[in-house]
Amino acid sequence: MYAREKETVALMQNNLKRFRSKHTASLESMKAAIEEQFNDWKLSKAESSVARQLILGYSFQRIASANGKSVKTIQNHATSIYNKAMVNGRSDLAAFFLCDLFED
Repeated sequence: MYAREKETVALMQNNLKRFRSKHTASLESMKAAIEEQFNDWKLSKAESSVARQLILGYSFQRIASANGKSVKTIQNHATSIYNKAMVNGRSDLAAFFLCDLFED
């Protein structure tokens, strides 16, 4: 990694650390609200785990590797999640939780 890239990564990490430190309570409340919604949708433990990773933007391949599952299994979980949540995909899933933060 080049020096400028390292500097940029370090700045991003510091910004994220400051943000998390400043908004810990809000982030914990949001996390709890998301978990409650997963329960309302009756997601299984495996589906909840996959849903979290989908919201983070992870690829099916990355999720499969991290969970020791096949890509097809993760795709099946994703389809089940989208059906239970009545959304059309990972973007809609993330937007479900974020849209109200930006609406006036």
